[in-house]
Amino acid sequence: MRSPVVMEKIKIPENIDINIDNNKIILKGNKGTIERKINDNNIIIIKENDYLVIKAYFPSKRIIKNLYTLSAHLRNDINGLVNGYRYILRSISVHFPLKIKLDKNNKLLIENYMGGRDIKEIEIPKDIKINIKENEISIEGYNIELLGNLAGLIENSVRPKEKDLRKFQDGIFIVKKP
Repeated sequence: MRSPVVMEKIKIPENIDINIDNNKIILKGNKGTIERKINDNNIIIIKENDYLVIKAYFPSKRIIKNLYTLSAHLRNDINGLVNGYRYILRSISVHFPLKIKLDKNNKLLIENYMGGRDIKEIEIPKDIKINIKENEISIEGYNIELLGNLAGLIENSVRPKEKDLRKFQDGIFIVKKP
């Protein structure tokens, strides 16, 4: 038998403003703004005092899954707007040293990967800050999805292709996740 109501409450910090439109939630904080779309019409979102209440009446398993996923995303967004997130990547090269630079056009340039002459360019979204120290790349921002995608893109851009991964271990690897 279905439960009549499934509800989640999320505490809203003082320095975050939340606007709820038809199928959009806009979160504004000191670090920036994040906009989320609600794809499920059965999920109801209400702002009550210091809490954001997410609920659904007589939900199916799919609706319950979507409700808990949305609440987890909103918690991550609120935490990112308050505290921020940080990924740390480290470059490892055995023979040919990797050259990592930050371009003026907000692009990350990776040169001399395994002695190759091609330059790998990775475009950085405008809300993300990158610091490069020797062989360590620090990525900071408030949107955990953008940070994770960028860290994965950097890691996959310098993966050895058609070579034995046990022998060729050059590359850039994620060392610390939030």
